[in-house]
Amino acid sequence: MEAKHFIKPDIGLVGYEIRGKASLQEMIDLYAVICGDPDFSPDFKGIADWRFAESNLKVEEIKQLVEHVKERRLSFGAWVALVDLPKVTALAEIYAQSIHSLHPLYVCSTLKEASRLLDIDLAPLLPKTNQDL
Repeated sequence: MEAKHFIKPDIGLVGYEIRGKASLQEMIDLYAVICGDPDFSPDFKGIADWRFAESNLKVEEIKQLVEHVKERRLSFGAWVALVDLPKVTALAEIYAQSIHSLHPLYVCSTLKEASRLLDIDLAPLLPKTNQDL
């Protein structure tokens, strides 16, 4: 898995982009890096870009990841999962339904829709795909 993250305190946004296949442990490690950043706040809105990822996570691992986030109270702000592959979309929907008691998570497939949902222009921050043209 390749991952990169960014934090924009001036607009209250945290985000990450995943490329390749992500494991549960890699996601937990990524969350630790993000939450350990001195600019991070759990109140920020967030964008999780999975458009370049192939998830090899299983449903049970998604639920474990949700429990990890809930137990540590890692986020309270609204998030968007930006997805395009069917399996990744299905897993994002499961995550969204499971995390809703902690924070809202919306699932969509375009930067335009993600920007609308977060009320933040994401175009300068994330790469465009054919769906965004």
